[in-house]
Amino acid sequence: MHPTLARYYPTVPALLAPAAGLLLLTENRLALAIALILTACVGAMAWAGFQRQGEAWPRAFAALGRASIAIFCLTLFIVFLGNHWLPVWGFIVIYICEFIPPYLRVFAQQAGRPIGVRFTARLRIAVYLAAQAAIIIEAVAGGSTQPVSGLPVTMTLFWLAVASAVLYLVDHVIVAFAHIADSRKPS
Repeated sequence: MHPTLARYYPTVPALLAPAAGLLLLTENRLALAIALILTACVGAMAWAGFQRQGEAWPRAFAALGRASIAIFCLTLFIVFLGNHWLPVWGFIVIYICEFIPPYLRVFAQQAGRPIGVRFTARLRIAVYLAAQAAIIIEAVAGGSTQPVSGLPVTMTLFWLAVASAVLYLVDHVIVAFAHIADSRKPS
């Protein structure tokens, strides 16, 4: 990858979020298909980012990439909520579980024990993108006004998205408090 392009790579998902959101609001089948392609592109970027974790990438790029992918996923969930494709309680649970871990990371960092990329973060993004793709596919294929209440696969992926968000939060709470407690022990 070209060095200049690599500098801006982590921000691409956040830049794609408004485009995907606007396409989803139109509820046009072609627009929904383009939004699905954008979701697949973000998935590919997330996978590439996870593969680069061992490389000498600046920490700011890694953090920006994680935040950018989370912004993309939350934007799609907000649009799904606006289209009545997602129950309000599900969005609230996902939003809360996305909101708290960055603060836990900061607290652990201030205690001198940073939290690295956890498996639960990777799992959460994979499940989010799969659930979002399933919801979009169901909306394109069936023209349903309530995709989450439709096919069992979509509902299962939605429940897995909520469960992975909760697991992500619980994992970060446990690790952050363990790091903070370890940093306060006398040497």
